[in-house]
Amino acid sequence: MDEYVVIKLKNHKEYNKKILFVMVTCNKFDCPKSMMEEILSVYKGYLLENPNISTIFDTRQLNFVSPKTAWEGASMVCKLNNLAKKNVLCSCIIMGNKMIKDLFNTVSKVHPVVVPYKIVDNNQDALAFVTEKMKN
Repeated sequence: MDEYVVIKLKNHKEYNKKILFVMVTCNKFDCPKSMMEEILSVYKGYLLENPNISTIFDTRQLNFVSPKTAWEGASMVCKLNNLAKKNVLCSCIIMGNKMIKDLFNTVSKVHPVVVPYKIVDNNQDALAFVTEKMKN
């Protein structure tokens, strides 16, 4: 799984709330469906075990995702929507690639993100968004 993503849970000391970091480690995301299912199973486990969690997805290493893979992945993630609505405070996505942003925006029109989220360019902006949501 680490050849595609690394998932780490950290506690924000000031607010005593957890942040789940999901870092894409490949530049071309073309994993088999079975690997996507494994990644989502691990992700789901974190959501189940950590109510009121925030997530930060770092996709800066990613340069290519086929539209088919993006669509399949979004369809699989949608199965977690009820759990996310219940347990995820907010989500931030770090994106540097315009093509990936455009693809995300297109797919999310059909499969909308169900928690408050923001797309940013760097770690500082991601943490600022997440910590602002933690205050409320």
